[in-house]
Amino acid sequence: MALSLVFVFSGNTLREDADRKKKAGDAKPLTAIVSRAVILLFMFYVLTSSANIALTGFAAVFLPELYGVSVQTASYLLSALLFSTAAGTLVGGWLADRTKRHDLVLVVMFGLYGALLLLVGTAWMPVAAVLGAFVIGGLARGIVNPARDMMVRELARSALWERSSRWSARGSMSARRQRH
Repeated sequence: MALSLVFVFSGNTLREDADRKKKAGDAKPLTAIVSRAVILLFMFYVLTSSANIALTGFAAVFLPELYGVSVQTASYLLSALLFSTAAGTLVGGWLADRTKRHDLVLVVMFGLYGALLLLVGTAWMPVAAVLGAFVIGGLARGIVNPARDMMVRELARSALWERSSRWSARGSMSARRQRH
């Protein structure tokens, strides 16, 4: 949920970075990689991957402790989360093709995922509700993956377009000079 808030309050970072690059003119190749937008997306990927690894690594330990279920039942619940994440990735790919607001998809789905995991962590719900929360949360988590990838793709595309258009302009200018 905290990462979703980071994206809400940094929503214009990608657009601001693209505008800054357009005004900057010639830049070193490393500049496209070391931008605020790339660093933000990289940190987002690292933190969400770390959280996902922690969840999948410790679910078989904390679910029996919180809900009094066997390790086998906890493993089934975790499997439901992982399979629904895979299914959510397919749904997210379809959604990514039909929307331009990948940042909004990312914030809404991660907000839902975080809220559901927070509810599971409170141990206030029955085990059947935990299964439902894991399935819905896994779908939401999976939907985020293509949206995140499309954000990175758009950022890389704008950096490549900027670089190639500069080279094209330079090439046509030098060709004109040589002819005259």
